[in-house]
Amino acid sequence: HRKNRQRRRDHEMDLTGDPDHVGFVTLAPQARRLESSLRWDVDHVSRANLDVLAIRKFVDALVGEGSVDRRQVYAIGESRGAVMANLYAFLFPEQVVAFGGFAAAPTYPWTCDQAALPAAMLYRACDADVPCADVERWLLSREKIRAPTMSLRLGSASKEEPSCALSQRACGPKKC
Repeated sequence: HRKNRQRRRDHEMDLTGDPDHVGFVTLAPQARRLESSLRWDVDHVSRANLDVLAIRKFVDALVGEGSVDRRQVYAIGESRGAVMANLYAFLFPEQVVAFGGFAAAPTYPWTCDQAALPAAMLYRACDADVPCADVERWLLSREKIRAPTMSLRLGSASKEEPSCALSQRACGPKKC
């Protein structure tokens, strides 16, 4: 809050309509150092995943002090952070209302046996790191189980794009 002066704008961020609970709390945990870089361990799909447990501990602390209503916890992120938001929601669906991300292609096998949480995914038609087709495979898997999912494929200048780039070679540095 000190760095971005967000608290001064709380009155502009009333998401509840309740004058006693204006604004929102943002929890932005930092990934840890794994294999010489900061990143999340999103390959360990287990409730014993240390990154997931750390996030859960932070959320539990905020709930415990009365800062957060557990019925209003949303997980979001970008790239691997979005995959972590999905993993957290996948492993602890009782703790998250919905999740979303930008530029990510999670691979967790949501099934019709598991109540799939609402999700939102923004992605680029041309992305050097996260191919559009990978994101769309994930979106299709959610569609097959009728999981509520909003998606937006972006082209150049962050405008909606009707289709994925045909090949990664077509995605030059200027387009990405």
